[in-house]
Amino acid sequence: MVLEKLFPKNWTEHKLRYTLLIGIIYSSVSILISVLLFGKNSGLISVVLTSLLIFPLLERLLKKEESQEERERSFSLWHLFRDNKEAVVTYFMLFVSIFFTYASYVFIFHLLGINILSSFHGQLLLDFSKGGATFMFQDFWTILGNNWWVLLTIFIVSLFVKDGGIFFVTWNASSWGVILSYRAITSAEYIGGSSLKLFFIILGLTAPFLILEALAYILAAISASIISNDVVKKSSYVHKFVLFSIIGVGISLVLHFLLRFFGIVSWLAIPLQMLVIVIILILLSKTFQQKKYREVFMYNFYLFIFAVLIFIAGALLEALITNNVDILTKIYSTSMLFTLPV
Repeated sequence: MVLEKLFPKNWTEHKLRYTLLIGIIYSSVSILISVLLFGKNSGLISVVLTSLLIFPLLERLLKKEESQEERERSFSLWHLFRDNKEAVVTYFMLFVSIFFTYASYVFIFHLLGINILSSFHGQLLLDFSKGGATFMFQDFWTILGNNWWVLLTIFIVSLFVKDGGIFFVTWNASSWGVILSYRAITSAEYIGGSSLKLFFIILGLTAPFLILEALAYILAAISASIISNDVVKKSSYVHKFVLFSIIGVGISLVLHFLLRFFGIVSWLAIPLQMLVIVIILILLSKTFQQKKYREVFMYNFYLFIFAVLIFIAGALLEALITNNVDILTKIYSTSMLFTLPV
């Protein structure tokens, strides 16, 4: 890949500062190409292109994390932190760079008179729907339920498509960047003042839960991707692993629809769904016969548990902030006056 030649081969090992530059360049190229070639669908297409560009760069990084976990003789929180620190930092820096790149292009397009609604239609449409980077003022259980399926999707996709979770990480980074900057612009046009100042006000108030939710998604993507690499390496485990995984996914979906059918309340339904997923993952660990591969799986099982705990904390913080900070309510209500065409 031509763009990859711009960076040293060992960027993932010694030069994490390149990650910000990679996120900015790759997402900028993807946005500009998508706007020029695809028009109204450019928002989604740019995310796909960005993910495809980043995809090969993450592969050797995750292989390094896996080899470190294979060498561990016993589980410890310190080993878990040490073995995954570099991957988490790299993913997070990519997330931050993509977030600010998309937010910047919203402001640039606004200044140039380019139609923001058309260019980033996919991201803005998400703000009026469920899941992902919603900026709606909802109760804790609604936020937890909506975003739980995003977290689970990231994990499952990364499990079956190696490093596939980068698409959802990129999607959420781009959506949050576009939505927050668009809210700032539309609010400023209605109430006056600087849209850039409003953007940083919104960002400062929402950053605590955005960071936690982003970190949860990143941990889920990393844990499933490393498990996926391990299964591919030991091809003799693939058939049994895939069969157990499909059965597990099927059980969780059936449970979801049964809970909805019988009207089970969110505070009971969501914990039950989480418990079922945890049990399924424990059963999946039994498909690995060799100790070192089972240990890698368990390391990443615990990483997923951490992702869920951080995710719950993020949802709780989001509910507290969005429902108790008056300025966010004002900004959101004024920006809603600008409707999004379907």
